[in-house]
Amino acid sequence: MKTKELNKISKRLGDIEVQLRAEYGLNRISGGFVIVDMIDYDDEFIYISIKDGIQSDCTNAVTCDEQRLNRNTLEFNN
Repeated sequence: MKTKELNKISKRLGDIEVQLRAEYGLNRISGGFVIVDMIDYDDEFIYISIKDGIQSDCTNAVTCDEQRLNRNTLEFNN
């Protein structure tokens, strides 16, 4: 994987974090978060982990999910 592609993927993962934080309603909650990381890749897909939830002094609710993105379009492919 070349640096140019890695930069493109990194930007897309950041965009996904912002998008999901808004969709899940976590952007208006103190301690709300979404973290998206690349796990692996192959010729067709980029495998990512999505960790989201609320962590604060009174709440500790975290969920993890694995998804894949089409390597050419960087869109979800599930």
